[in-house]
Amino acid sequence: MCGTVYSQSLIAGIMTQSLLRACLPLSECDISGTMSIKQERFGVGISCCNSDNCTPGLLKPLTKSSNPNGVICPSCTTMESTWCDASDKIQCSEDENMCFFKTTEVPGELSTAERGCTTRSLCDLGSQSHNTGVSGPKVTFTCTSGDISTQ
Repeated sequence: MCGTVYSQSLIAGIMTQSLLRACLPLSECDISGTMSIKQERFGVGISCCNSDNCTPGLLKPLTKSSNPNGVICPSCTTMESTWCDASDKIQCSEDENMCFFKTTEVPGELSTAERGCTTRSLCDLGSQSHNTGVSGPKVTFTCTSGDISTQ
């Protein structure tokens, strides 16, 4: 399928957006969701069609969420390894009711790790890899149900 991936990030009050077009399997089409790490929030929307020049479905603008849902997740990020110290916690909000752990490994280069809150739709997408004929990053994305706060 011809796919369009539209992403947004909200970091320190600054919004950035990106658009990527690529061939995608049908299983990755029509997915959208958000994830939060410490004071950062990210959103992604994927739309597909079986013709040239797909028109992306745009996401609603990201905002700093203020509606906690009772789920608490470890939160950390590192640019140095595939593990990060998860001693910090983040209060999840809105429909981000899952905890995630994401690693990215680029052979011979940088490895990163991130933990935080995410939506079930991004968890259902899970770890994906594609054979594009070139060596690329290995991304692993796993989720847990998180801890429900009793407070």
